Amino acid sequence: MRNFFWVGTFCALVLCLSCAEEALLPAPESAIVTETFKVSDWIKEPAVRWHAQVSFPAITQEVMDSGAVLVYLKVNDAYNQIPLTFFPGPDVVTSIQVSTHVGGFVLFWSTSDFYNDFPKPDTADVKVTVIPPGLLGSTYIPQLDTLRALEPTDPIPVTN
Repeated sequence: MRNFFWVGTFCALVLCLSCAEEALLPAPESAIVTETFKVSDWIKEPAVRWHAQVSFPAITQEVMDSGAVLVYLKVNDAYNQIPLTFFPGPDVVTSIQVSTHVGGFVLFWSTSDFYNDFPKPDTADVKVTVIPPGLLGSTYIPQLDTLRALEPTDPIPVTN
């Protein structure tokens, strides 16, 4: 009986250690792909905007379905996540957006005041990070029928 107790304890300990080791393993660095690009091939569209298409094979269908693609523009020596809005003059607003697709992405740079002579953007330093589905964690989304708007009679949550 005593031997059975020690064998059982040993097996439980080995099982716990093997599970704990898996939980503590860091995500493989090679799974996240980051690359920087110099984007200068801006093409004028009929509307008041420019676009540039960039090929990036790390953006796969699996990433598009369940992963993430983060795109950043370098502004004043720091990378800022796109979309971005700039105010280059008192009455001018420009913005840059991104559209991702399998195999690459497209940057769109436009002006909101529909100024016809919006100049071609300078060469842009762009950084792209692709996160595959396995590294994003849970995909749980609460059921919409369990969500409701606050009613006027609901207490207001207060944090100290």
